[in-house]
Amino acid sequence: MSDSELFRKLMQGVKPLEQDRIQPRKPKPAPRRHSDVSSAARHDDAPFENLFVETGSQLSWTAPGVQKTVMRRLKQGKFPVRAELDLHGLFAQQAEREIRAFISEASARGLGCVRIIHGKGRDGPGILKQKTNSWLRQMNAVKAFCSCKPEDGGTGAVYVLLRQEAAPQKKPGHR
Repeated sequence: MSDSELFRKLMQGVKPLEQDRIQPRKPKPAPRRHSDVSSAARHDDAPFENLFVETGSQLSWTAPGVQKTVMRRLKQGKFPVRAELDLHGLFAQQAEREIRAFISEASARGLGCVRIIHGKGRDGPGILKQKTNSWLRQMNAVKAFCSCKPEDGGTGAVYVLLRQEAAPQKKPGHR
């Protein structure tokens, strides 16, 4: 019996796999778009309006006290992204409401790291990129943010690291 005949005999009844590739990373979370958020607190952008960034520029910011190693890990995409918000197609006012609601909800749920897709803009610097840079700096729940790795959106998206909400402390003597 030849090798090929032996192989066919041994493989008789074996079903071929539908796909033979493993997924290189976990699937991305489904983007959240255009929720019906009633109203979000309005903050004055004035001190942050001059944060002009070019279309292809990397965004990067850390709150005081955030360690350099934490920011390095964020830039490398080492924190798992737990939720995503896509701002494509929104006007600035809508985008601000969405970001504030999204960050508030993600922080309350203890998600740790989220991604916001703001886009790069069509003709010149992207308005939503500029505004996102400004709004995130104002939010107490934001610990740090930076532009994503190219495969996660590059300069058209940011990873946002959120503060851990303090767990309620037990009073001494209570169990």
